[in-house]
Amino acid sequence: MSSALVAAILCGLAVIIAARPHDESKAQWTGKPWLGKWESTDKTPENWEAFVKAANIEPKYQSLYSGKQKAIITIYKEGDSHYHAQMTFPGTDHKKEWDFKIGQEGTYSMDGTEVKYVYTENGDQLDSKLNIPSKNTEMTHTYKVTGDELEHIFTSNGATGKKWYKKVNNAV
Repeated sequence: MSSALVAAILCGLAVIIAARPHDESKAQWTGKPWLGKWESTDKTPENWEAFVKAANIEPKYQSLYSGKQKAIITIYKEGDSHYHAQMTFPGTDHKKEWDFKIGQEGTYSMDGTEVKYVYTENGDQLDSKLNIPSKNTEMTHTYKVTGDELEHIFTSNGATGKKWYKKVNNAV
């Protein structure tokens, strides 16, 4: 499995950042409940093994995303309709960044694998639908917020996994 597929599965990637710099000091952190900085909780991921199997995640990535490694998701708005997201794993060099616009289809390629995506809003939740044509694979990601908790729901090939994050802060 290519690293692009892994990135799409685990981060709900939109588009890998090219040369566009991001300035968090100018970021907009309000207006959407899913905006902010979120740190993974100690809560055991739900149905994660089944999701990993259904999504065919490579063993070398399974431990990083297993729920045992802390993860931080940061999502903020830049300008009128542009969003920037980042996923980091403290204590490692592994970092993913992506950009998206609500309702706009995008495509990115990593390691030769094309991934198409669309982010949408459903009430207060953020949804993404990903399509990897060369793998004949579709998956969805849902980001639901209740209070200071973000529930990240992953679905691929009929299996759904869940992870939880707590709000660290709403601005950097």
